[in-house]
Amino acid sequence: MMPTTEAPARHLPPLDGLRGVAILMVLLFHVLRVPAGGVVPSMGRAIENFASIGWTGVELFFVLSGFLITGILLDARNATNYFRVFYVRRVLRLFPLYYLTLITFFWIWPLLGHHFAFFRLHRQEIFKHTEQLWYWFDLVNLRTAFYPLIIVMLTHCWTLSMEEQFYVVWPIVVRHLRERALVVMAVAVIALSPVLRALPWVRSMNAEFPNFVYRLTPFNLDTLLTGALLAVLWRHADHARLRWVAAAVFPLSLTGLLLWGHSDPSRGVVGPTITALLFGALLLLSLTFRPFETFFGLRPLRAMGKYSYSVYLLHPLVIYWFNVPMGHLLRGRLLFPGDPYASFLAFGVMQITACFLVARATWAVIESPMQRLKRHFRYEFAQPTAC
Repeated sequence: MMPTTEAPARHLPPLDGLRGVAILMVLLFHVLRVPAGGVVPSMGRAIENFASIGWTGVELFFVLSGFLITGILLDARNATNYFRVFYVRRVLRLFPLYYLTLITFFWIWPLLGHHFAFFRLHRQEIFKHTEQLWYWFDLVNLRTAFYPLIIVMLTHCWTLSMEEQFYVVWPIVVRHLRERALVVMAVAVIALSPVLRALPWVRSMNAEFPNFVYRLTPFNLDTLLTGALLAVLWRHADHARLRWVAAAVFPLSLTGLLLWGHSDPSRGVVGPTITALLFGALLLLSLTFRPFETFFGLRPLRAMGKYSYSVYLLHPLVIYWFNVPMGHLLRGRLLFPGDPYASFLAFGVMQITACFLVARATWAVIESPMQRLKRHFRYEFAQPTAC
């Protein structure tokens, strides 16, 4: 037997645009939610309602991750170096920027914090080693399920912890189960997830800790497994049939999401499943329906998707840093004096722009060099030696 190197996987450009939409939703959620009242209260409510659905961008990321990671694993499942290459590539993709962020936050920012009101948001106790360990060992979701705002600027890292816990287990499952069994398993998990979230003891815990269900991996597998299910179906089912199914599911799930309270993610029983179906249908439409494919293939959206990891990881730090030195100068003074909503929106656009500029820089300096190292870690497949 002799090894042969992997063939490059097919790239699907609309998924880059879909990722761009996901990160834009998250940013809008954080920069456009405004307090009630003001000069034009109705406009404030409209902005609030629009931004409030932005939390679902996280669910879209989960569906995309399940789809893309399962696709990679299915293509490589017979590789002789299957596990080693997968985990090394994940480390190169996720860890350098993540741990640099932790170093910046825990070690560098405290040296500057007294100059920028840093400790108004964070108590000195959070910098103790016992608190930091949750972040260094990537167990943020376990900690923040009970204390979501204990470290305000790093609380969003729970999503990375959840995905990486999924990455530990899922390659083993894909390696050892046939694709038909994967479909059965994914459908079962998606169907049982609302049942699990509805168990009395789970509801009781969630009443005391409102992020208990939302941030613990076992209660959110329906989003990841929806993407995984679609990855299998995409390889074997008729794409035209998938398009018609997606076209039927999309409006139904969107209606269900709106009816079930889109602004309350932490207490939902069926809400996360409906959201998973909504974004699963959107993913399929972006790959099979020309108008959606064209829209999500737009260059600006694809560019936002390219930098989405950096933006997601760094946006709380960037927004805070942007607000403290510049907020008093710009907000309500240089930007549309006398018109608080125009000023607020303009300032929000500036914050979002700053996030992408920082992400572009980190891509050039950190992410892109790490990505290039992947060429040294390619999947290899055994072939019979020619006689």
